[in-house]
Amino acid sequence: MLSVAALGGNLRYYLDLANVEYFHDGGEPSGKWFGRGAAALGLEGVADKEAVTNLAKGLSADGSRKLIQLGKGKNHQAGWDLTFSAPKSVSVAWAVADEELRQKIQQCHDQAVNRALEFLQDNVLVSRTGKGGKELVSADMVAVTFQHGTSRANDPQLHTHSLVMNVAVSNGKTRTILSKPLYQMKMTAGALYRSELSYLIQRETGLRIQPDGFAFKVKGIGQAVVDLFSKRRQQVEAALASNGQSSAAAAQRATLETRWRKDVTPRAELFPQWQKDAARFGLTAWSLEHARTGGLKVSNPYKLVDSSFRKLSGVHSTFTKSDLLREAALLGQISGVSIDRLTRNVDKFIQKNPEIIPVAADRFTSKSNLKLESDLLEMATATESRNSRKHVVDVSVVEQHQLKNSHLSWEQQTATSHMTLAPGEVTCVDGMAGTGKTSAMKVAADIWKSSGYDVVGACISGKAAQG
Repeated sequence: MLSVAALGGNLRYYLDLANVEYFHDGGEPSGKWFGRGAAALGLEGVADKEAVTNLAKGLSADGSRKLIQLGKGKNHQAGWDLTFSAPKSVSVAWAVADEELRQKIQQCHDQAVNRALEFLQDNVLVSRTGKGGKELVSADMVAVTFQHGTSRANDPQLHTHSLVMNVAVSNGKTRTILSKPLYQMKMTAGALYRSELSYLIQRETGLRIQPDGFAFKVKGIGQAVVDLFSKRRQQVEAALASNGQSSAAAAQRATLETRWRKDVTPRAELFPQWQKDAARFGLTAWSLEHARTGGLKVSNPYKLVDSSFRKLSGVHSTFTKSDLLREAALLGQISGVSIDRLTRNVDKFIQKNPEIIPVAADRFTSKSNLKLESDLLEMATATESRNSRKHVVDVSVVEQHQLKNSHLSWEQQTATSHMTLAPGEVTCVDGMAGTGKTSAMKVAADIWKSSGYDVVGACISGKAAQG
């Protein structure tokens, strides 16, 4: 999974946890510099704490000069924490495996994180330039990655905090970056990370994987042992249940409210304990070793993209390249296809498939959807359709319901009148989010029902249609 959050005060926490002797003395591995921007600034290898702190302040690594224009006071945004988390079953396999297999799983995770960051650097990271900052230019990333192996409940949880600094290098100059694209591409980058991780685990370790919702899981690792090592998730779910909440925003609040400082128990002590706990459920290094079947079954990446396109165009009238790539990556998690092959075949598919029709900048539709819309418009604008009064109700019924719903705004009242009194087999209401379309539609539905009509909701999701 991938989460994106402003760096804020977490930087000191990551730096304090970093310890060269983490395996025996506790803490987590030291940070490592990442990105072409970092290399351009001479930042490579293990990240020095002072240099990271200075970069977060918008200064050079030695603190001697400003790299970007800094705002007054404490308004400078240090950067963003992109956290890539391996599926829990991968973390469990990493915790239980022997040293050789553990290192392979860890390397697979590290490589998948780096490939996802490279994708963001090549396709997403931009800076503003020109008069008023109206021109966008590509930017090379300056980041530091901290690989962590435990949750705050001391369960195995292999994840990496990728701290993308608000300093990038573009055309030889250091600039701030635009954060919005990072948030917009969060789902796509997360899916690409999981797809690459799945591909590498199968290729490098021989472990088998299977679908698990929007992610994947390692075969042979049962739900009971996964639950055993998911105490942090259980804490958050308990907090949500006590408040009777379930939304994503509530989950984020519960995560923060139940968070405490991470223990620094050395991995040399944790691995034996984790292996002892897992053995109670029949999962051992030996059983994991014998679950490795070897070989990698690779699906045809072009057919994978084609399947993703058909799924997308079946539920959306238009889509972006990012949408198609995300859908392909979700399918790619169980298909043995790397990020490189996915991205190449998405580009090839968009360029060469005659079914793809561009409708705006980086937005596409399909020929079949375009024909469907054309047919619908032709039907709606036909003379007999425009003059039809089959669904027009008595004006007195409309007035009666509008009096009962006097809380509606003038625009909402006008919309209900338009829908129920205007002639034509198709009427349309267009409005921004939050302007009260649903409330107006409910009154219109009541008007039709009281006039003897059956009202059927039609929408992409059943929940929305019912609403």
